[in-house]
Amino acid sequence: MIHISPLKRSKLLVFANLMLLFRVNATALRDGHHISAIKELKQLVPPPSKSELGGEEADNEAYARFLSINKWDAIKTEPNIRESFKWRRRVKPGTIRPRDCPILCRQHAWIALTTGPGSKMIYDDNNKNKNNQQQLPLDPPYNCPPLQSWRTTKHGLPITYFRCWMWRPNEASNEESERHLAYHIHHLIRRMPRNVSRICVVFDMRGFEGWMLPYIHRCINILRMHYPGRAGAMCFINW
Repeated sequence: MIHISPLKRSKLLVFANLMLLFRVNATALRDGHHISAIKELKQLVPPPSKSELGGEEADNEAYARFLSINKWDAIKTEPNIRESFKWRRRVKPGTIRPRDCPILCRQHAWIALTTGPGSKMIYDDNNKNKNNQQQLPLDPPYNCPPLQSWRTTKHGLPITYFRCWMWRPNEASNEESERHLAYHIHHLIRRMPRNVSRICVVFDMRGFEGWMLPYIHRCINILRMHYPGRAGAMCFINW
């Protein structure tokens, strides 16, 4: 966990709420055409079991998210969702834990914001002592720490705060980078209140460097291909 001053925390929440360009329930089924498209797509690509997908459920909303980016055309959507199910069978996002991506979780670049007693624990961002860094818990934890709760926007979107200056994706393998991103997205999905289907990420871009672009592009591709309709508020700040 990390200390974030009350002023900075309030700024993060202001940015998150001002830039909420989303519908809380992105996959609300509005008419018979949507329902028919889901049925057709399920016939083309039957839903795998939760165990096959590592704990994720291939429900109507999951099918609807993929259909919504293809104008509700089941034929066009078939290869997209089939490939995503194949990816999920391999990666199994719901089974990933911080110990499965220790290099990137130890960097503490991605912080799942919490509120409550104990959420202001302090450690030094500039500490270069490798032995001391090894003693820090891998972050974010799979379960919320005792007496704390995950922080959300006023509309219920779970918030993660990204610190660019702490991120060193070149230190990890491509496989760990993929697992780490899948872990974070599944982490955010688990934290969603009922009737919320999107996430909020606040990107603090201090320390951004050009060599990071290929890694960012890889992350965007995973989000685009396997998590359509999940991006609710993506806020970029630099102070």
